[in-house]
Amino acid sequence: MRERCTGCSACVKVCPEGAVSMHGGIPRFDGRICIGCGHCGAWCPENCHGLEPAPPDLRCSPGSFMELAASRRSVRLFLQEELPDSLVAELLSVVQFCPTGVNAQGITVVEWKGEAVRRKLFEPLAALLRHLRFTGLTWLAGILTGQWTFMTRVMGGEDLVFRDAPLVLFFFVPWKNPTGAADGDIAAATVMLHACAMGLGTFWNGVARAVYPVMRGWHAGAPKGGRLRAVLCVGRPLRKPSWLVPGRDWTAVEAGSIRGSGPVRAAGAP
Repeated sequence: MRERCTGCSACVKVCPEGAVSMHGGIPRFDGRICIGCGHCGAWCPENCHGLEPAPPDLRCSPGSFMELAASRRSVRLFLQEELPDSLVAELLSVVQFCPTGVNAQGITVVEWKGEAVRRKLFEPLAALLRHLRFTGLTWLAGILTGQWTFMTRVMGGEDLVFRDAPLVLFFFVPWKNPTGAADGDIAAATVMLHACAMGLGTFWNGVARAVYPVMRGWHAGAPKGGRLRAVLCVGRPLRKPSWLVPGRDWTAVEAGSIRGSGPVRAAGAP
């Protein structure tokens, strides 16, 4: 749609790689360094790239987002009902819009659903802990970490790791991505917020991520050359929190001076 171009050079100004330059009032694109981010098209006032129109205003107001952030809590009590495939697809559709370093993309999300969560994820872990109990390693680990009660309950068959979540998501990024750690964390955080907006509950499973390397059965579906960045458990919450908890500690520094810090109590808190 070159006939629409007015030579405003907006595409030149927004390109993060300098892949667009003006020649005789017409933009020229260098495919050798283009990373395919789409900024040139998104900011073109004449829509020379033929894209779908963006909404005139953000659909989530700042106030609504703050309410979502303040009320979001980790959910560990889930309704025992499987999430429909269509709902999971809707939840994960937001990943396509998650930013990655140099637009490398490559995010892979492996889904574990329903009974597979207990049979394929939790039960092998509990069996491994029971096996290690005879070597004394679980006892030693429990003493050193202060988690002996936790380990004992898990070995007894109580799922304190995945909390009987109907859906567990493993987020992988390619090793070659220059900002792979951030890419995976951003994708998982975005899915978490999307889940909250959809009325679902989530929690970040740091235990599962930590033991993943030794749980070979969990590697099914993992992409070749990928590394695990986050594990997110998802489901319909059994109940919702009744109260907003205070905010966490934080500090903002501008030019060497502190201009804000926390914790800040949630709205309405005494």
